[in-house]
Amino acid sequence: MKLSDLAVLVGGRAFGDPDAEILRVCALDQPFADGIAFWERGELPPHLPGAVLSKTEFPGTGIVVRHPRAALARCWPKLHPDPPVIAGIHLTAWVDPEASVDGAWIGPMAVVEAGAHIGRGSSIGAHTVVGKQAKVGQDCRIESHVTLAAQVRIGDRVAIGPGAVIGHEGFGVAEEDGELFPMPHLGDVVIEDDVRIGANTCIDRASFGSTRIGRGTQIDNLVQVAHNVQIGQNVRLAAFAGVSGGAHLEEGVLLGGRASVVEGIRVGAGAILLALSAATRAVRAGEVIGGAPGRPRAEWLRDLATLRHLARSGGTGGSHRD
Repeated sequence: MKLSDLAVLVGGRAFGDPDAEILRVCALDQPFADGIAFWERGELPPHLPGAVLSKTEFPGTGIVVRHPRAALARCWPKLHPDPPVIAGIHLTAWVDPEASVDGAWIGPMAVVEAGAHIGRGSSIGAHTVVGKQAKVGQDCRIESHVTLAAQVRIGDRVAIGPGAVIGHEGFGVAEEDGELFPMPHLGDVVIEDDVRIGANTCIDRASFGSTRIGRGTQIDNLVQVAHNVQIGQNVRLAAFAGVSGGAHLEEGVLLGGRASVVEGIRVGAGAILLALSAATRAVRAGEVIGGAPGRPRAEWLRDLATLRHLARSGGTGGSHRD
């Protein structure tokens, strides 16, 4: 694409050579003449690619935008589009006669069970299982060794990484007089449009009703989402994050690596849980919390500073350290 066309795509202003031909996305220190990179902070390297997305103009060629990183993400699918899905069923795949495959690709050794539906333009990777009555929308990319359990509902343009398990039973146990009874999990999982789910992530089916993942949510690898969790739109969950049963994450919430949310807790819109933090109480909209148990970021940092001071002064009974 011409640089001027990319500028229109990302809502920016081209400078330098607006007719420069851009063929690829690249890193800032890769001096490809046909490449485009982004720059938000730090020094510019001596040799740049053909164009740079930046917040300010500089001597050279590029596009001025408010959010260079996001602009690069918008350029990516235009410059590196996914190959079209060629509809068909591999000879080693098994599709139940009562399943519906509408212009999709079913890969080697994949299984599509009775009553399942695969939408047009979607692809099902090798060794993936689509359970009974499960629904997969259009233009989805379900990679290898994924399990979509019975009655799971997947929207359009959803991407699921290898090894993910969607719709397995949750961890629910009742106790009486020392005896444990597994709770029933009779609900389903609903994944709305434009969701991305990383490799080896698990999203459990609801006990009753639905576990729901809102539109545009991005889930990293190795994340656990328990039964009956409700996740709003455009939520981000980093690797090893865990959301306990019945918790509710409102729109735009961000969970850092290994952050966790206790059972039934509501996290307000736009709140941030820093890495390794634990929400053991309701979190207000826009609040940033850290530590375990989680508390407001400023309070958590003061606590850390106080503990460090006590340790250095011997106030905890330990040896004095300079």
